[in-house]
Amino acid sequence: MRKILLTLLCFFYGFCEVSLALDEGTSIDSTNEYLNAAFKVYGEAQAATQREIRMDKFRRAQHLFSNVESEVEPNAPLWTNIGTAALQAEDLGYAILAYRKALLINPNYDQARQNLIHARALLPSTVPTPGDDGVLDSFFSWHSSMKVDSQAGLAALFFVLAALGFAFAIHWRSGMIRNLSFFPLLLWGGLLISVLIQLTGGNRPQGVLVANESIARAADSVNSPMRFSQPLPAGTEVEILDVRDPWAKISMANGRDAWIFASSYELVE
Repeated sequence: MRKILLTLLCFFYGFCEVSLALDEGTSIDSTNEYLNAAFKVYGEAQAATQREIRMDKFRRAQHLFSNVESEVEPNAPLWTNIGTAALQAEDLGYAILAYRKALLINPNYDQARQNLIHARALLPSTVPTPGDDGVLDSFFSWHSSMKVDSQAGLAALFFVLAALGFAFAIHWRSGMIRNLSFFPLLLWGGLLISVLIQLTGGNRPQGVLVANESIARAADSVNSPMRFSQPLPAGTEVEILDVRDPWAKISMANGRDAWIFASSYELVE
């Protein structure tokens, strides 16, 4: 009962933020129509006692929220609502995908982050998942939304500021200026690492498997042996290493790679 109440509170909290986003110059009539219908169907799903009816209505709510998403500017609360409807419909793949999309838009949106942690916990224990964001992950979370050349330019600026600061500190023998010079030096180091991550392939496309079961193979052929003993379930998060239609080479969170049908996943970006 407590979990249901928490889900409802999270869901309607997201609704309030979505409503604010819709008020900012979007086509209010059509979006409000879909939004009202989505919450109406979602409420009916919560009240349904038969599992088939409940699942059907949650799927309809997910579809209606997705229609709203196509009419408005991308925003984290709406994608979180889509994920919540998908999660209630036991569509774990699209739920994780939606939460990842929400966090791509707003890495600091705590509701999507908490829901993503919960959704990941529902995956089989054999499925590798990305680790919880630590200090370094949070520090570099913005690097994918900023162009490499812009980061390189900022890095050069901070390096010059740090060099000038140390030069002045030596000239005037000022410990305070020397200590302050470490701040732009740290920013330079962070930007430099971020640029290197992207230039060395750390910014590969991210995807989530949405097919119920995806057979992973050792090569891009149906005659190739299975890479793992079991198919990969929906909700598995991967990096896309290569695409050779209709195949895609993926890498999972534990570093193991395989080939799957490209139709098995959808991109986070």
